[in-house]
Amino acid sequence: MGKKNAHKGANPPSGFRKYAGLLFRSQTGTIGFFILLMILIIAIFAPHIAPYDPTSVDLRGMRMPPFWMEGGSMEHILGCDNLGRDLWSRIIYGTRVSLLVGILSVLLAGAFGIVLGMVSGFYGGWIDSVIMRVTDAFFAIPRILMAMVVLMVAGSSVGVLILIIGGTSWVPFARMIRSEVLALKEKEFVKCSRSIGTKGTVILLRHILPNVMSSFIVLCTMNIAGNIISEAALSFLGVGIQPPTVSWGVMLAEGRKFLGTHWWIGTFPGIAITISVLGIMFLGNWLRDVLDPRNQGIK
Repeated sequence: MGKKNAHKGANPPSGFRKYAGLLFRSQTGTIGFFILLMILIIAIFAPHIAPYDPTSVDLRGMRMPPFWMEGGSMEHILGCDNLGRDLWSRIIYGTRVSLLVGILSVLLAGAFGIVLGMVSGFYGGWIDSVIMRVTDAFFAIPRILMAMVVLMVAGSSVGVLILIIGGTSWVPFARMIRSEVLALKEKEFVKCSRSIGTKGTVILLRHILPNVMSSFIVLCTMNIAGNIISEAALSFLGVGIQPPTVSWGVMLAEGRKFLGTHWWIGTFPGIAITISVLGIMFLGNWLRDVLDPRNQGIK
């Protein structure tokens, strides 16, 4: 009787409790989670956190250093840029644009890539050949170069940048999902479904899609970091986000001329990019370890 009660009391943890426990057992996963949480809070509540309007010009504060340096002030803890705009406020508002571009472009690329990858891997034949040759063509052209050319022709805005980055970063999704589908369609449960006449679209949605979602989520997380860097690079080169819209890439571009004399103008946006990308990569690595069914080291 006691054994039965003991067995009943040993209920397995729920899904949320299980993954929360695994997260907080991983140092890098925990660090990544809290960095990403902090970035999301800053982005959502930017108007309430930022002490100043990020576009407000104050010529009296031109190139004011951070508060701990001579000439600095606690009113502008990270100093001001070449037009006297508060750097801390601009970094806070830049979080919104950089994160928005990173997340939405990944959702666009992921949706496009997962559809092409599933169709290519499941149906094979000439459909697979056509999709893979298009994929190879996109893979052969440097993504930044392609984005620069299109942005020069189409013009720069947040919406256009999301479309361009998303439209040039779907290739890894398509290739990875295709390889997973090629393995899954040889499994017994898929063969049984096909043998009883189940439609291909039903098999894809009901049996294939749930089994590729873990890899898809991991790749999405990794690509958010990459797309934030892409936005910063394009804005730094002058073809991405344009002033007065604030992004970390725009701030880097504006600060590069002053790195030798007023280093803080370009350094702090670079630190913000580095911390954000590292946090997202840490969380992505943890997700990869936890969601990969072949990984036997996670219990």
